[in-house]
Amino acid sequence: MAITLAVDAMGGDFGPRVTIPATLSVLRDHPQLTIVFTGQESQIQPLLKDLPAELAQRVSIVHTDEMVTMDDKVAVALRNKRNSSMRLAINAVRDGQAQACVLRAIPAR
Repeated sequence: MAITLAVDAMGGDFGPRVTIPATLSVLRDHPQLTIVFTGQESQIQPLLKDLPAELAQRVSIVHTDEMVTMDDKVAVALRNKRNSSMRLAINAVRDGQAQACVLRAIPAR
């Protein structure tokens, strides 16, 4: 069964430089998986440049320049940052483009 996972590539303390390699490791191990990265294409694309063609065809990017910062409260970020990488990953599930999403951790406030 094919599964598409939307991943907020900008999430976490280190953003794409950790999120992308970790996600690609999972992609290599699961041939039924397709990934949609949400975030700044200029930061994501260089981390995909050496990806073999058979994996690259299972990866896409939804570009946005709007990010949720560590200082943003979750409710405010979801309401006000409608084009954020986090919101676009959630919307991919809502719209049926992905079956699940992975978001960065935001500290509780």
